[in-house]
Amino acid sequence: MAEGLKFHSRRATVEDLPMLRGLWRTAMLPSQDLERFLTEVQLVEGLDGRLMGALGFQILGKDARIYDEAYTHPDTEALVKPQLWNRLKVVAANRGVHRIWTQEKSPYWAECGFASVTADDYERLPKAFQHALGNWRVLALRDEATERLIEQELEFFQAAHEEDKFRWMLRFKVVKWITVLITTIFCGVLLYYAHRLLFDYYMVRFWLNLLQ
Repeated sequence: MAEGLKFHSRRATVEDLPMLRGLWRTAMLPSQDLERFLTEVQLVEGLDGRLMGALGFQILGKDARIYDEAYTHPDTEALVKPQLWNRLKVVAANRGVHRIWTQEKSPYWAECGFASVTADDYERLPKAFQHALGNWRVLALRDEATERLIEQELEFFQAAHEEDKFRWMLRFKVVKWITVLITTIFCGVLLYYAHRLLFDYYMVRFWLNLLQ
């Protein structure tokens, strides 16, 4: 019966609190604490508006945390988790998240690529997340080493482009000044000979008038 249901995922609002409180109490989660972080709650509901599941998704800079997931029934959990996970990936991409952390123990997250953290991974764990006790899993959404390499290549390309641009601008200025110099000399010579021709013409006219 559950397989025929269609689901919709979205962020929780104040109107969802009555249903969420019941879900959290059933899952034995700290309802009052979770209410304070309502804007971090992502939920899945049926087309009839029934709440099917919810979890917290906290974002701090380039890191995010999945926490306190709960579902109305074990049979629906496997069906609605992919819907929630798709929404989390969209939210993470829109917010520029690089890593997602979780302490949730469901095997589903391991299937999505979450792996136990190493010592190096733990150094990247935001201090704001470290208050939660338990084993962590992490999923890197972006290859930071590759991104740094690409950024370095882009910086090198930009520097080379600026250097080439400066070199061409310098050449253009040199050619411009040479052109101006040649033009000035040419105009000077032209004016000199024009003046000489005009002077000679009037001198000839002057002597002709005297001879007459």
